[in-house]
Amino acid sequence: ATLEGAITANGSPPSLAEIKGSSSTLEGQSFFSTTARQDGYYHIENLVPGTAWVEVTARAGDAELRRNFNVELTAGYATQLDVPFETTSGVSGFVSGLKPDDVGQVLALPGHVEVDTSTSEAVLDLDRIKTGECDIGEDGAFSITGLEPGPYTLVTLVFAGEADTGDDVFDSLRIAAHPVTVPNAGEVQRYVAEYPAVF
Repeated sequence: ATLEGAITANGSPPSLAEIKGSSSTLEGQSFFSTTARQDGYYHIENLVPGTAWVEVTARAGDAELRRNFNVELTAGYATQLDVPFETTSGVSGFVSGLKPDDVGQVLALPGHVEVDTSTSEAVLDLDRIKTGECDIGEDGAFSITGLEPGPYTLVTLVFAGEADTGDDVFDSLRIAAHPVTVPNAGEVQRYVAEYPAVF
């Protein structure tokens, strides 16, 4: 089977686009991956027919965009999967209660999801599934641009500035998670979140 299509961000090819996925066979999992050409086009041949999980990741400016799909692959045919990202919306807000030496980030996770922060590994995994991020300013302000309209969970990660080892950093970690909905770019260019993070 063949999978092909075009990846765009705001109507133009992204600076980088990666396509990867897997399909189940009687022998186990079959994996595939490729990188789109400079014009955003990709073409993957010799795939195992059946239902495949496909993840498309694109870089557009400072934004890292990600979407997942379930695609039916048919032997002898080319399945078309075009992915047009629109990144003209964003989210901004304010994190309160920061101490003078605190440092932190805000991550945008796709969808309204439960966030597992029980272990350092779980916190590190958040970075793998994020679609956007930014550092928190000294005044507590943050702004993530380049998001597609839709639901997100914003995760604030704040660390003590003097923490210098892995254990100290994790022990000093304070986390807040809030669901938001980024509106269509045609309605509002930037969504300002009410973000009463309690630390």
